[in-house]
Amino acid sequence: MHDQSLRLGRIVDDLAELSASESAALSLRPADVDIGAVAREPVAARRAQLNAAGLTVHTGIDDGVVIRADADRIHQASATCCPTRPATAVPATR
Repeated sequence: MHDQSLRLGRIVDDLAELSASESAALSLRPADVDIGAVAREPVAARRAQLNAAGLTVHTGIDDGVVIRADADRIHQASATCCPTRPATAVPATR
């Protein structure tokens, strides 16, 4: 129940952010960000689940690639691309 309420809270936050972005009121905090390190955080947080499901996720970004961006937004985008339910994800073929 607690996890579900946290997910619901995140959905509400996402909807509020989407609304803000459409009205040009989205809050951004640009800074120099190592995009590889930030992009790997959500993958690392789910690594055990991904491995258990037989999935491998590669970010493909080297360390030391610094860009001017909002680290929280980059983290959100990376987390969106990482399966939240790896057991039901369909592995990609290369």
